[in-house]
Amino acid sequence: MKKLLLLLIVFLLGSQISKAQGPIFFQGCNPSPVTLNYAGTDGTRNIYSGQNQGPFFDDYEVKWSGSRWEIIKETTEVVYYSTTASYPNPPDLGLGMWVGSGSCTGASINTWNGDVYGPGFPAEITVYGNSQEILDGDNIPVTADDTDFGDVNTGSNDVHIFTIDNTAGAADLSIASIVSSSTNAADFVVGSVPTFIPAGNTAVFTVTFTPGAVGSRIATITINNNDVDESVYDFVVQGNGLCITPAPTGLDTQIYTGDNKTLASLTVTGTTITWYDATTGGSVLSNTIALVDDTTYYASNTNSCESITRLAVTVNRISDNSQSFICATTATTVANLTSASSIGETAKWFTSASGGTALASAATLTTGTYYVEQIEQSNAENIETLGSFESPQGLTVQADDKILF
Repeated sequence: MKKLLLLLIVFLLGSQISKAQGPIFFQGCNPSPVTLNYAGTDGTRNIYSGQNQGPFFDDYEVKWSGSRWEIIKETTEVVYYSTTASYPNPPDLGLGMWVGSGSCTGASINTWNGDVYGPGFPAEITVYGNSQEILDGDNIPVTADDTDFGDVNTGSNDVHIFTIDNTAGAADLSIASIVSSSTNAADFVVGSVPTFIPAGNTAVFTVTFTPGAVGSRIATITINNNDVDESVYDFVVQGNGLCITPAPTGLDTQIYTGDNKTLASLTVTGTTITWYDATTGGSVLSNTIALVDDTTYYASNTNSCESITRLAVTVNRISDNSQSFICATTATTVANLTSASSIGETAKWFTSASGGTALASAATLTTGTYYVEQIEQSNAENIETLGSFESPQGLTVQADDKILF
């Protein structure tokens, strides 16, 4: 009906007639006919009321109780009821069974026509996303109706809820299936599929978007149902897969000793680390490549996809030789130990591999082991690697990156 203008016009005319507020003519066990006129609505279905033609002039009302249609005599006695959930008017004798109750138990309805629904009145499907109607055949996804999922990181997902509406239907709407198809069908998974929606009611289903790759992803959602002219109700959905894996973390300056250190010797935290020779682009470097003094290497991180940014790590080499003080004529102090920290920073010496208190420069050296680390003056925090040394001797790098003398 919404695919062709002609069908749309026909449906609108038909819905105006089906929802007309004309009278209902009724006679059951009551001694004379009753003309029931439109008396308003309960918000979902119409209400009708009228009085028989004597001799008792009883008042009658027809309305939906919440679970069934009822014909009520004198405001309290239910004389007939039908569980057929037609909308918004009551069913005729062909669409649903009316059962006698109260003083009319066992009695049939002889006259029941006018503004009632028969078997020819169909279910009517409409689909909404984010409270916006999605027309049958809609092939332009937009964020307003939730058919465009926007940007989603690969490895993550986004769930959208869609509503199937049968409030304009006079009969129950049956859902045979809801399927995802087309180019990237596997990226859009349908869930919570309803099978039956009574007239005047709604139900929801979900679509979960999990991008299988970076870039635009697209699929078609098809609802197979028993609407007479929209039995295959479909619309297009899309989303955009992004790679937002963060760069790895680690110290941007790292020191090493010896000729056998490689990229694998560097400490970098991430899921899968790849080394490059440039901050963007460049060539991939093998983890077995030997480190070159005063060279910067660039590490990326891969978790479902590779990080866009890279961590820059500069390496500095220090000597393997011993430092000793022989035949000193005066006491040797911490000030005699040779090291040169990065420009603007300070080297501090310790007698413990971790923790402890920095030694004063006048502290006398004795035979033993000393440790050094660099202090960043800008924020008084330890940086556990030294930028450079001037002719250092006897240095061994500890697990915590302090330097052993």
